[in-house]
Amino acid sequence: MANTARLMGNGDVGEPIQLTVTPDATLKAAIAALIAAGTEVTGKLLKWSGAGNYEVSLCADQDAPAMIITSFRENKADSTYDLGVELLQNVVKNLPYRTGATCALAGKVRVEGSDYMYIETDAGATVGYVLAVNTTAETADVLFS
Repeated sequence: MANTARLMGNGDVGEPIQLTVTPDATLKAAIAALIAAGTEVTGKLLKWSGAGNYEVSLCADQDAPAMIITSFRENKADSTYDLGVELLQNVVKNLPYRTGATCALAGKVRVEGSDYMYIETDAGATVGYVLAVNTTAETADVLFS
């Protein structure tokens, strides 16, 4: 049997559920702005909107992330986007935190800031469990269950 152990802080572990979802109007506009600015769309943290089938929206500062964008494509016919996402459950994800943000072992996480990609730990957070913190790379391995 092969050794299935991995080094700590060395990337994602697990097989997350992958879905194709649709952005709400606010996220659609944000994606268009990111593309126009030449900014990466993948890696942004999202939540369910609850307003439509498989519809998602951006996480605001201090929201609990539910998924991460892994791919996207524009539908030229109707000017919408299909987003490929990985659900944050039953997986360990290696996620970035911002310089100066609190990221503590055993903490729960939430989105930090308005660029939808950084995390922080806080007593008010409700998801995840920080297993490891890499202060050099400013990343944390977070267990979502």
